[in-house]
Amino acid sequence: MTIVSFKHRFIFIKTRKTASTSVEGFLRNICSREDIVTPVSPDDEFQLVIKGLYPRNYSNDKEGESFYISLIREKKFKEAQIHLKRMKRSFRNHMSLDLVRKRLRKPIFFRRAHKVTVERHPFGFFLSRVAYDLRKRSSVNPIQNDLEELRNAVRYLCKNANINPEMIPRNWDMYARGDKILVDRVLRYEFLKEDLNDFVSDLGIGMDIDLPHMKAIGAGSEQNFSLIDPDCKELIRSRFKETFLAFGYDENA
Repeated sequence: MTIVSFKHRFIFIKTRKTASTSVEGFLRNICSREDIVTPVSPDDEFQLVIKGLYPRNYSNDKEGESFYISLIREKKFKEAQIHLKRMKRSFRNHMSLDLVRKRLRKPIFFRRAHKVTVERHPFGFFLSRVAYDLRKRSSVNPIQNDLEELRNAVRYLCKNANINPEMIPRNWDMYARGDKILVDRVLRYEFLKEDLNDFVSDLGIGMDIDLPHMKAIGAGSEQNFSLIDPDCKELIRSRFKETFLAFGYDENA
């Protein structure tokens, strides 16, 4: 989900595997009817729609947006996903800041808006990506129960990432250019509640931070970093060198 809030003058860039879906679910509470809120995956969307927190204004096809919500309400998630893929959308999930600027075509608003995103330790990002791949291949969540399966999946992804580095996409390229960060604020996954509270407070909004944890994100926790072997850690250090440097993450964790 990308959020462009004209009411509170901020732009939220959704990064991958950083609990951004949970952050977006919270931020929908403060969005107006005129704000741009892109959809998340249909099963996650249901948890928001039943609370009246709808995606909106991401397409010029307003009937299509309404039909998508009706499919979500009816729990027709597969049909909703197919419908969403067929829709012409100006704004989508996981858009870079540069692409949001081009699509928005509001240079004065864009310049003045507070731009925010979320980042995390690259080792945690990598493990969360592995867990995501495992969940796609299984109807159950093996992460909490079978660390050996997670370890094998780590090795598998590392092997493939050595051939094709794009197997582990970088969040950095969504909110930075070269070695320069383009957003005004980066919420740290490791201190997400505190950083989000500071952000909302700076907007002049007093709210309790209650993150809807819609994704299983525990596999990327620091106690599991040892599941990544030294060669794989070196690969991650090389691919995420800007992230390690910018945020001071421990390369030897």
